[in-house]
Amino acid sequence: MRLEPKRNWISVKIPESKKEENEVVVLLPEDYKAKQSAFQCVEVIKDPQAEYDQGVTIIVPTQTLREVEIENNKFLLVERNFVMAQVSNAEH
Repeated sequence: MRLEPKRNWISVKIPESKKEENEVVVLLPEDYKAKQSAFQCVEVIKDPQAEYDQGVTIIVPTQTLREVEIENNKFLLVERNFVMAQVSNAEH
């Protein structure tokens, strides 16, 4: 299933983090919630205005990410106004 964002919405995904080889398992209470960072690096999937290419990493406030579930498929969207920065490897 594909999602085509419109107008000011950008479809994004959270990049998979690299797992460490020696993973440790810790049991936590069911109601435990890990502290979230105020900001999140996300990868652009689709930008209808083509300002950001597919695969580009952008930084957005965590609370602005919107998860949409359609027929057991989950999609993440963020409004263009909340993009704080684009990450690049350039040294300028």
